[in-house]
Amino acid sequence: MNKPNLRQFKDNVDYVIKILLVGDSAVGKTNIMLRYCDHGYKTAHMVTVGVDFKMKTIKVDQKQLKLIIWDTAGQEKYQAMAQSIYNGAQAVIVVYSITDRNSFMNVRNWIKQISEHVPDQIIITLVGNKCDESENQRKVDKAEGQALADEYKIPFFESSAKENINITQLFEETARQIKEKILNDINTVGDSAQKIKFDTLQVGSPSPQNNDNFKLTAEKSRQSEQMYTETTPFDTKTPQSQNNVSNCQC
Repeated sequence: MNKPNLRQFKDNVDYVIKILLVGDSAVGKTNIMLRYCDHGYKTAHMVTVGVDFKMKTIKVDQKQLKLIIWDTAGQEKYQAMAQSIYNGAQAVIVVYSITDRNSFMNVRNWIKQISEHVPDQIIITLVGNKCDESENQRKVDKAEGQALADEYKIPFFESSAKENINITQLFEETARQIKEKILNDINTVGDSAQKIKFDTLQVGSPSPQNNDNFKLTAEKSRQSEQMYTETTPFDTKTPQSQNNVSNCQC
């Protein structure tokens, strides 16, 4: 997989946001991304090997947000790449399949991995995918998913990439939470030169010192009062991605 081209971000948007989809293999992460970004769905889809990504620009409360949605491999052998994958993310969507009990039981492991690689203030959302399946196929009750989300104090959705159930709502709510977090952090800093700890990628030009970096800026008000400037790596050592075909109902 090629890295995102930094020049792609120099359009008229307020924030560039990295969102990860994580979870066990074959829970439907790829099709969630495809449904949201391309309005598509593949029955025989390409199993993600390494990582893949798509981009979509949306408007949330008068702010233009470019979402970079990363689809990650669920196979255990790729977990060594976790640090580089999580680097710079503002939100993580943890996906399990309601037809696969093991994928639900592994949610705690995924959340633990998130806590080991990203700041405490990152936004996490839990999603039970494939809710279009019959009750005979269901292995995880909706109430169980909600209870687990309540335990971690995170939002919860049941979704279907196949039938396009709650896919748009999932990403729009996640983007809204990120936008609110950004503004809250900006207001918290106030007039001081204190560094904002929330690792937000706001639109800017690539740093001349390192083309893999973005120039990060934030402003307190409409008068564009400059409050801080920092550079943060967007992506380091992104692995090459390959794809294998699998008949997976996701």
